[in-house]
Amino acid sequence: METLCQALQALSAKQAELRRFFTMAHRLGTVLNSNCLAPQAPNGFSLSSLEKLIQTKSTASPKHNMLHFILAMMTSSESSSLFSDEDVTLLAKAKAMKSFTVYQDCTELTQGFQAIREICETGRYQSVVTGEKVKMERRRMTKASRDEAEETIDANDTFHTAMKAFVDKYDRQVESVEQGCYCSFIMYKEQALFLGDLSVYPPPKDDQEGKADLLAIMHRLAVQVRRHAAEVEKDRPFPVQISSVDGKLQKLALACRAIGLIGLNNSLWVRRLVVPSMYLQCLLESPFHSERPSRRPHSHAEPVSDLRRKDKDRRWQPTEEVPSPSLGADEATLALLQASRWLPDAIGLLVRKPLSELRAELRVEDDDESPVASSGGSLMALSVFLRRTLQALLDLQEASHGSQPSVALQEADAMMQWLVRTRDELCMWGQRAGRAVRALAAGASQQLGIQELGSQLQSFIQDSMVEAMKQGSSQFDQELAQLRQELQETRSLAAAAAAEARKQEAIAAANEGAFLTKSLERLLDQKFQDYVAAEEPKWQKLREEVSRSKEQVVGELVEQQHESVQQLSKLWEAQNRQRDSELQLLREHAESAMVQMRSSVGSAELAYTKATAEQATVAKVLSEMQAERQAHHRELENGRREREALALQLTEVMTTRQSFQQSLGEQERARPEPIQTVMTPLSRSSSAGPIPPWPKERDRVDRVDRVDRVDRVDR
Repeated sequence: METLCQALQALSAKQAELRRFFTMAHRLGTVLNSNCLAPQAPNGFSLSSLEKLIQTKSTASPKHNMLHFILAMMTSSESSSLFSDEDVTLLAKAKAMKSFTVYQDCTELTQGFQAIREICETGRYQSVVTGEKVKMERRRMTKASRDEAEETIDANDTFHTAMKAFVDKYDRQVESVEQGCYCSFIMYKEQALFLGDLSVYPPPKDDQEGKADLLAIMHRLAVQVRRHAAEVEKDRPFPVQISSVDGKLQKLALACRAIGLIGLNNSLWVRRLVVPSMYLQCLLESPFHSERPSRRPHSHAEPVSDLRRKDKDRRWQPTEEVPSPSLGADEATLALLQASRWLPDAIGLLVRKPLSELRAELRVEDDDESPVASSGGSLMALSVFLRRTLQALLDLQEASHGSQPSVALQEADAMMQWLVRTRDELCMWGQRAGRAVRALAAGASQQLGIQELGSQLQSFIQDSMVEAMKQGSSQFDQELAQLRQELQETRSLAAAAAAEARKQEAIAAANEGAFLTKSLERLLDQKFQDYVAAEEPKWQKLREEVSRSKEQVVGELVEQQHESVQQLSKLWEAQNRQRDSELQLLREHAESAMVQMRSSVGSAELAYTKATAEQATVAKVLSEMQAERQAHHRELENGRREREALALQLTEVMTTRQSFQQSLGEQERARPEPIQTVMTPLSRSSSAGPIPPWPKERDRVDRVDRVDRVDRVDR
């Protein structure tokens, strides 16, 4: 928890540096995503997008990524103050422990301590895992029966006392752990709110999609920032001497800063931009091209405008546009990205030897001239410009040569600041040199010689630049590798020496302890022997007195023991008689208990026999019931089959009846009506009965009656 607090405090102390870094990264990303289909992020980006800073490579220099450019836009002090080695070590420790693990451990510790405190206060314990409550009673001396009084508490049971002492001892420490855990994760949440990304809070148990530990993210960022800052510092155009003994080459990109991109005025970007190599080439070429129009000279306080490329023959000419001092951050960022592509040319251009040879070929005196006199038709302005530039470079070389690295760095930094302050003056001298060369170029008699001199100077500078770049880069890489190797060897030797020193100190401490122990043992032996020799007569007298008193005491003890033995023998006899009687009673009780046990065993066996018989009877009844059930099922099956047969017969009878009725109907319809051929005799008396039907009609009625009876029987 302390490590977590220290890591969060370190992040809180660097909020200003982190705000500057993330603001720079957001502006650069916004500029890169402008005027394209890439998504915009006006409100910022998430912490999970920090990997894109490393994955996004430069098209002009594939070995550099966005993080290189962000750190290059910052000064050395700003980039180095982002994360120190102590911060990286502290964040690594916090990352290894994990924020969720710290929270879980603190929670388990405090909850367990609260459970122990509850035992001391209420006598009950609640399990954290299951939630079950258990009563923790104090142990009694003997188990009390229901009808007897409760026994006293056993004094040897120190469980509750030990728990109470434990709670009192660690109460303050556990309270500090609770407060520290609460404050730590309040700071954790404040950092998440400061960075504007609450996806890291609360800290996840494991790395999930869209969820990560804030300290793990910041540790990865710190490691990458330290590594990329070292690479940027290696590539940054600082005054580093890489020449041999005779001083042929010196990489001084500071001069580029002094005369480069002054059009940005005193904005933040002036300290970070370097002039392209074509800038000085334009200053040297401009007098030798008669087709270029002349320009009005700038005043002493007027800044020099930037240079723009006009055609494909790599000719550069200054324009009349002067950037506004209130240049926006996006335009400055674009200018920075464009200037970073010119960095290799600018580093190898302004070196000591090409400028010295150029000045020697001009063949002019070293006398100082006033600005008014130098603006005439001579090359003195160009000579003064070159001499002042060379003098600044020599001062830088002397400041960084033969002194300690820290002192050299401070002096070089001071010289760099001086050159930045005097950049307007150097540019003025360069413009006057250009005007002087233009004035000389106006004469037709000298135009051919000046053009030849310009072409020679241009080719000489280009050749010298290529050679200086090759030699300087190779020597610089070799010296840097050698310095790194020496530093690694020094660190390993220092670590080995420290380990050996610690080992020797431990051996010396062990030897000193052994010597002190042996000397103390010898001293104690000598003192004991002296004490024994001095006390020997006293011990002799004491032994004699003890022997005399021993004889007297032994006699008295013998008499007392004899009497006590007699009393004890009588007491033992009485106790033996009492024990015999108790033993007899116990035997009788045991015999009666045996009889009862045997009777209970017999009754149990009888009950077991009855139960077995009843079980057999029940099994038999169950088998009979099962047989009856099967017989009943068979009868039901037969009845079902009979019902199906009767239903089939009934269906056949109904079918037969229907066919019979149909046939009767057909016969009735086919039978012709009877024709009466004989006159019906009149009734002679009213008492006569009904007239009998015809025979055929009687037969038909009989058939209908039979069919009705069959139908009733079927129903």
